Amino acid sequence: MSSPLRIGYIGGQAGRVNERAIDSEWVGALGEYAELVPIPPLKLMKWAGGDPSRDPTGFLAKAEAKGQALAELCAHYGVSTLYANLTPLIPYLLLARNRAEVPLNLFFLAHSVGSEWWMKQWLAIAPLLREGDTLLCATDTAREALLALSPAYAEAFRAPLCIRTEPARPLRTEANRVKQLLCMGRLEDVKNVHVLLDMFHAVRAFYPDVHLSVAGEYTGRTPEQITAYRSLLEERVEAYGLQESVTFTGPVSGEVKDALFRSADVLLNFSTDPGETFGYNLIEAKAWGLPVLCTAWDGFRELVEDGRDAVLVGVDWSGPCPQIDPAEAAAKLLGLLRDEPRLAAMRVEALAGLGRYAPEQVMPQLAARLAEREAVLRAGRAAGPGPQGTLAGGLADAAAVFQRPLALLPAAGTGTVTPSQTGVLTAAGPAEGSGAGLGPDSAVEAGGTADSGPAAAAAGARASGHPADTAVFQQPLAGSPALYTPAVRSGVFASQTPLSLLASASHTPYEAWMPLCRPYIAHFATTAAGAELTTGKV
Repeated sequence: MSSPLRIGYIGGQAGRVNERAIDSEWVGALGEYAELVPIPPLKLMKWAGGDPSRDPTGFLAKAEAKGQALAELCAHYGVSTLYANLTPLIPYLLLARNRAEVPLNLFFLAHSVGSEWWMKQWLAIAPLLREGDTLLCATDTAREALLALSPAYAEAFRAPLCIRTEPARPLRTEANRVKQLLCMGRLEDVKNVHVLLDMFHAVRAFYPDVHLSVAGEYTGRTPEQITAYRSLLEERVEAYGLQESVTFTGPVSGEVKDALFRSADVLLNFSTDPGETFGYNLIEAKAWGLPVLCTAWDGFRELVEDGRDAVLVGVDWSGPCPQIDPAEAAAKLLGLLRDEPRLAAMRVEALAGLGRYAPEQVMPQLAARLAEREAVLRAGRAAGPGPQGTLAGGLADAAAVFQRPLALLPAAGTGTVTPSQTGVLTAAGPAEGSGAGLGPDSAVEAGGTADSGPAAAAAGARASGHPADTAVFQQPLAGSPALYTPAVRSGVFASQTPLSLLASASHTPYEAWMPLCRPYIAHFATTAAGAELTTGKV
């Protein structure tokens, strides 16, 4: 369709099958409400000079020249809004944009929050956001996790991912046939496929006429971790004698994937992945009228409703790592398999819930937001420079504000930051004064205002000709109370800088990482399946 909104995006395909499925759906749906301009990924990688994460310090030194080159690239493609769907480049696009003051708005998705790699990215991105940027959060729990890191994410746009499909016709006819279970997604320790096999073994002792298909690719932090987890699952299958009742299909797409959904009776998802935000296969299940048995984890609780289109299995995070009880899961699955009328009712509910994820429900609001921000940006460019290099006119003033760091903007009315208490936990217990926003001991410490301390120093650096991004990017997180929450400034990354976070490796094992990330994502887990959900909390 013809649209005044032009959005550049990075063409090509994501490396992983699940990422390709989401991105293709998202780009396709967005293209119905905006004119999408593909930019070859090689163009962006050439612009970046290869993988900038190998030398973030070197990129920072060349950021202004990179910004000028970025301006030329955007002018060539005629875009002033860029959908940054090549996620490793996001902080570097922002950094270059800011250093050269490129009139460009960036739009990107919060695919993941709590994984080690992504948490470092979000901490580094926080000082680089501008008012014209749009970060989309698919769930309230993901947004809350971002706010547990930085108040810069207060303006994140909340909207679910969408799926372009009509309700499908499944092939479930004979009530007494072998029941088909489906697990669709990455095969990794954080997905708890080993727990799923424990549960399946217990279920078969009472309900032998059941088959499990596990569809997905093995992923992990290192090749050794992938090999070890593959061996673990193979040993489980052999020990339980499941060779004839479990099929590992590998990664699937297209008609093969559709066939698995079409024949399945229940979708299983036991993830306690700290990087989980949405659970896209739960939405795919709705399109097939497929009931779900899944963990009460993160955004899952916002996508399905316990007792209607899903049954939730509690997650206990009272210890170092989240725990799932295979006996609880087995009992709940047996209850479903033995109750065909209940399964039939849940299929109806699953299909009924599909509508809210249709592009026509999601995309108009997002497109309107992007168009509004681009209009302000264009108005500022048309006004031209005013006295002393400032933009002239009211809209131009707004455009200037759109290019200011979020962390340097005063809160409405008072010029101070209003605390928002949420009881963020630390490894040692509740953090005094902690909150998802700024607490009383952060930007307003010792009676100060949001215009004092490091924020003011950064603003002064900008005024004196040294961009604020450079100063903040090389300052420890503990020294930036206007940008980071108390939990961050006293946590595992407190002594690091945004620059050092981008340069550091992310290979911490799951068992070691989960206690470290718990202060920011403890709200992902709940044992109270079916409890009322309010802004991501149960």
